[in-house]
Amino acid sequence: MIEAAEKRLKPQQSSAFEVWEENWESFLFFDSVRTQWVYVSGLAGGVRVGLDYGRVEATMRMEGIPRKKHKALLDDLRIMEFAVLKYDGEKTR
Repeated sequence: MIEAAEKRLKPQQSSAFEVWEENWESFLFFDSVRTQWVYVSGLAGGVRVGLDYGRVEATMRMEGIPRKKHKALLDDLRIMEFAVLKYDGEKTR
């Protein structure tokens, strides 16, 4: 159990992409809220429109993230959210 937690906290490199060490904590948080996307139904099925920030805040509290880290983490999260939404938009063209 401890080994699994240590692996989760250590920066890792993947063949798909690399995460810089200084961004690792933000990436892990982004990964932890990956089920909190809001979708809008339409003719082509569901379209992802953004993260549910109420649930994001709840996740921060449940994971015990100190309040002093919330702003920086949220700033990073928004950058990643925008990148995902931009990618989704490019896929539909």
